[in-house]
Amino acid sequence: MWVPGASQIPPSTKLCIKIILALLCQGGLCQEPVYRIQVPSRVTAQQGLCVLIPCHFTANFESSGVPYKYWFLRDDDRYTSPAVATTDPGRNLREPGGRIRLVGDAPDDCSLHISDVRAGDRDRYVFRFVKGDFKYSYVVTQPLVDVTELTEQPVLGVPEVLLSGQLVNVTCQAPGTCSGTPPQITWTGGFDYTARNVSVALANGSVSYSSMLSFTPAPGDDGKELVCTVTYPAVVGVFTRTAVRLHVGYPPELLPRGNCTVRGRGPGGAATCHCAAEGNPPPRLEWRLPNRTLPGHFEGPELRATSGARGPAVSGELRGPAGALANVSCAATNAHGQSQAALPVVPAGTGDRRGLGRGSSFAFS
Repeated sequence: MWVPGASQIPPSTKLCIKIILALLCQGGLCQEPVYRIQVPSRVTAQQGLCVLIPCHFTANFESSGVPYKYWFLRDDDRYTSPAVATTDPGRNLREPGGRIRLVGDAPDDCSLHISDVRAGDRDRYVFRFVKGDFKYSYVVTQPLVDVTELTEQPVLGVPEVLLSGQLVNVTCQAPGTCSGTPPQITWTGGFDYTARNVSVALANGSVSYSSMLSFTPAPGDDGKELVCTVTYPAVVGVFTRTAVRLHVGYPPELLPRGNCTVRGRGPGGAATCHCAAEGNPPPRLEWRLPNRTLPGHFEGPELRATSGARGPAVSGELRGPAGALANVSCAATNAHGQSQAALPVVPAGTGDRRGLGRGSSFAFS
């Protein structure tokens, strides 16, 4: 240690200064570099989840006696107050049961883990180490545990498109990984299903929680809202949820009563064909004649085709000479399949233009 004017201080005075400094350090008024702690000054935790405060320290590990580690709240009396967490079996705890505990087996590990975080956990914490005659409280750094409301949402694993009639498994992953009280995962959606909870133990001792939902979607499930709710029973009123709208795809189905009506006889006769189908995504109509295929929209010298869609249904009309439309099939196609049928020919006046069912119809001019 350099002291201004030290060269002019008598040797006896220098010796006294060294002795005084040594006595002060032994009395704890100066902290030697050996007593250090590495811990974040602040960590943020969401209610219901878990938080780890990583921590390492240096101390006089050579001292004789059994080593004990303690965590206290900032305003606790570290001689008489119950500890927040400790390895000392003879020390009382503020909250027995292990919700707050020391983790890590290394002698210099002082990491603190809090499960089922609640608002009352917000405080500053102080670490203390005792081994025989050596006792030290690391008051210079007191990490703050800041507790916020739960904002993290479950993660849903749902295919972008579900196929009608095919069993599907969807998953809901609860936020966070903990070793505390397991969360409760529930589903709502307005259809029949079975669900099972899945827990996976991780290498660090925590657990990942999820639920797998199995159901067979139907066309009527398209657009329904599937909701996964995760509730944390250890903390009153804490829950989170995620919702998604289902998109159910299904192959086209030709709706009944499609036909071709004929007006007039002979070369001057005219025919009008009607066809309707439903699918998701809405299908594409085609008119298949003996020697050609026409798209849903077509304008030619003799033949004219029009079509329109409403929701998952599409309706089409084809007009032309009766002779050209004597043998017509209607085909509906989408990404999931195709449906085709020959259209019956009926005399005008007996044909039924209804093609959409469910009280819907299209008119074409």
